[in-house]
Amino acid sequence: MALLFSHAQASPQGGDTCLKVCWPEKHECAGGMFPKNVGTEEKPCWTCCQ
Repeated sequence: MALLFSHAQASPQGGDTCLKVCWPEKHECAGGMFPKNVGTEEKPCWTCCQ
């Protein structure tokens, strides 16, 4: 089950800005964003970043 939030979160290291959402499978992102697995291979957490 994915939880959706309406804002993004920047990485403290100044890296990608990603949505606070977690899908178990790779998601198709819109608006110039790209999919990124912020979890592990065993427990994936796919989100959209820019």
